[in-house]
Amino acid sequence: MGFIRATCGHEVENIDDLKTVALAEYSRLNQRCVSRASVCESCYQTAELEGRILYDQDQENKWLGIDYD
Repeated sequence: MGFIRATCGHEVENIDDLKTVALAEYSRLNQRCVSRASVCESCYQTAELEGRILYDQDQENKWLGIDYD
């Protein structure tokens, strides 16, 4: 059985080992953006420690500077 390559570039043996997340990132034009990714556990923990994981739509909107109020 082959390995599955995650968005982070690392390989996992089982698709259940991936974490699908929304990440606070910057585009090539240095503008805030949200990146959707499937990452390994190690990269998930790193992103979480760095505060880059956006857990819901409100956090994504805040990161992007969108205010619906």
